[in-house]
Amino acid sequence: MRQLAILVVGASIAAASTSALAQSANATCQAKLTAAAADSQVLQLQLLVRPFDTTQHLAVRHQGMIGEGVRQFLVLPRVLSLDVYQPMNKDAWPTITGVYRTTLHRDGHFTQTRTVGGTRNRGLDSAIVAALIALDTAQLLPPPDSATMGDAESIDLRILVVPGRVFSTQLKTPPATREGVTALVHLRVPIRGASGAPHLKSGNPRPVYPSELREARMQGETLFEFVIDANGAPDVSTAQVIRTTAPQFVQSVLDVLPKMRFDPLVVEGCPVGALVQMPFQFSLSPH
Repeated sequence: MRQLAILVVGASIAAASTSALAQSANATCQAKLTAAAADSQVLQLQLLVRPFDTTQHLAVRHQGMIGEGVRQFLVLPRVLSLDVYQPMNKDAWPTITGVYRTTLHRDGHFTQTRTVGGTRNRGLDSAIVAALIALDTAQLLPPPDSATMGDAESIDLRILVVPGRVFSTQLKTPPATREGVTALVHLRVPIRGASGAPHLKSGNPRPVYPSELREARMQGETLFEFVIDANGAPDVSTAQVIRTTAPQFVQSVLDVLPKMRFDPLVVEGCPVGALVQMPFQFSLSPH
């Protein structure tokens, strides 16, 4: 019994020591990633409004009105914490995206407003959803025209917040946006040295070719965007389909994505979350 007691105490000491080392490493990385950087740039966050069903139409003018309404009611936190990075060659900088769904009704009201993707930044997500709810409550938007709605009583909208412009801090006048795109806010972000860009580890599972599409000899590709966290695991809640040949391919990727593992992006010697786009090919030819 005495030997067992000694082993248990020793294991507890080892666990405590490991935990202390991990906390020290996290504190060191936090200091590195929040320190002043030698160079920086400005991200112009843009808001885009699109019908979720691409066969439906929403007038560019109405897209712009929704965007301007969100901008009017948007209240971001005084400190917006960014912990996801955009890798680019040997550099990386903090980035942020948001994907939201809402239903626009014939009377001009919004319902079922919610976050469905993006980098899952709590500060941005709660602010955008709150702005859409406030815009609906204020009833400032006119109802959509008949050309937009047709015979439908409602239309599902996909609202994107993306860093549409990147420009130097030396530029005095920010670049203009095209019609229907709303410039929400400008964020100055540091440019930091990066190495070890995210890439797949060996032995990862591959998506299963859908049997019905294989039998039909249908080939294709699905392009996903998602965040790989600092541990090299994909955050499935951030996954968005950029394009696809068939919905069956999408489901096949989603079935294996949680099991995939990556070497994470390394910034200033520290593993960080990274926003990536990854294509998944479905080909009948042997590899």
